[in-house]
Amino acid sequence: MRFESKRILLVLLTSALLLLAIILGNIHAEIWMLLLFMASILFYMASNLEKHILIFLLFITFVVFDMGMYFSHLFDFTSWWKNIQGSMTEYSFEDATLTLSITILGVSILMILIGYHISDKFVFMGKKNSEMNFEKSDARLEKVKGHAKVIFYLTTIGNLLSYLYKAYMVFTVSYVYLYTDFSEIWFLKMCSLVWYVAFYCYIATFPRKDEIKKVVVIYIICSVASLLTGARGTAISNLLFLVFYYLIRQRYSEDRWAPRNVILKIVVALPAIMIILGIIGTLRQGNTIENGILSYGSQLFASQGESGMLLPETIENLDRFRFENINFTFGKLLNNIQHNTTLSNMLGLHSLDGIAPQTADYAIYGNQFGSAISYYKMRYTYLSGYSMGTYYLAEIWADYRWIGVILLNTILGFFVGKLSKIAYSSFTIRCIAFGVITQLLLIGRFSITNILLFFMSTAVLVMYLFFIFDYKWFRH
Repeated sequence: MRFESKRILLVLLTSALLLLAIILGNIHAEIWMLLLFMASILFYMASNLEKHILIFLLFITFVVFDMGMYFSHLFDFTSWWKNIQGSMTEYSFEDATLTLSITILGVSILMILIGYHISDKFVFMGKKNSEMNFEKSDARLEKVKGHAKVIFYLTTIGNLLSYLYKAYMVFTVSYVYLYTDFSEIWFLKMCSLVWYVAFYCYIATFPRKDEIKKVVVIYIICSVASLLTGARGTAISNLLFLVFYYLIRQRYSEDRWAPRNVILKIVVALPAIMIILGIIGTLRQGNTIENGILSYGSQLFASQGESGMLLPETIENLDRFRFENINFTFGKLLNNIQHNTTLSNMLGLHSLDGIAPQTADYAIYGNQFGSAISYYKMRYTYLSGYSMGTYYLAEIWADYRWIGVILLNTILGFFVGKLSKIAYSSFTIRCIAFGVITQLLLIGRFSITNILLFFMSTAVLVMYLFFIFDYKWFRH
């Protein structure tokens, strides 16, 4: 039996064990089998990491963002799910609810895997991707590379000032202020958006390793600076994106782009990173560091994985917080329409013109899962500026039940499979796809439509058009 076949057999075996634990109804066994199930999948992906890197990183984010609370109780054999103290609110679930949640998680991961492997069977544009289609650098790409690099450097200062300004407001006023009364300086906000687009378009030209080093160092500095504003998810997503980029460059290059044993180094660094992020989370809430230093790592793992608790909360209490909302899964897109009085009236939607976030009307009519559930679970805390956030699986279950879980996760897996082969695509597709991938790596704690929202900014669209036209219309 080939080595890869043994790994596939391991995934199938752990899938069967997870199903058996669910049938037997032992929640402690279910959680252990869920951990084993995810570990076997990651082990299988690691057999050809350069090929499977995107879905590998996606599942890593699931473990951190959606399963952290489950795994933080691996050695707690009490009925802890009867009374869970989250970072903002308490949860209490019936046994059947938690079992159903774990089942939905397991099925979702399987559907993503199925969609991912199906993507190899579908070929677009009449030809199959191959290394022969891999685009080499030419005069047009060199021209775009120069323009993108200049714009990236020019907007870096504005981007850093944007983070520092927000950090100043966090430490002098409060973290909540960023979500209530804070008004960002327009010029700095535009610099931040343009900075991202310039970075994606620059690296999409596939510069040499010696050319890209300074740009990547600046990208890492700005990503770390975002931690000062509490944007831990953004920082994690940006850094994971670099791992993806370096590994795909290594796969199609004769040079070594990624350090040897990169995954081992990530695993070793993870505890230190989690402790640092845990301390930052404590400081941003205005608390002092009093506990043992290691406790902040475990606290972060549980708090970051709290998104997974929104699924059983939805199963048990959906009728209590749906209110007048029509759809949560595509609520972000509906929300944009609702802010336009003419469009909302034409489509028969409740207009949100003049209605600010963190208000009762926004929670009741805004089709935002995070706002609706926060208003239900902690009304006065929500109105003061806090939110429990959202979780794409909870939104899908609320709107479509099993049909949505199976269909949308299969489509998501298919989408990830196509993005994994992005190196074979044209410059135009690559620079757009890189923006999509950073949003994709945050899906574990956001809506599925967040993948599109980055491109709904005028500044982002204009800059993408600028670089694409720069590439298409340049002549030798």
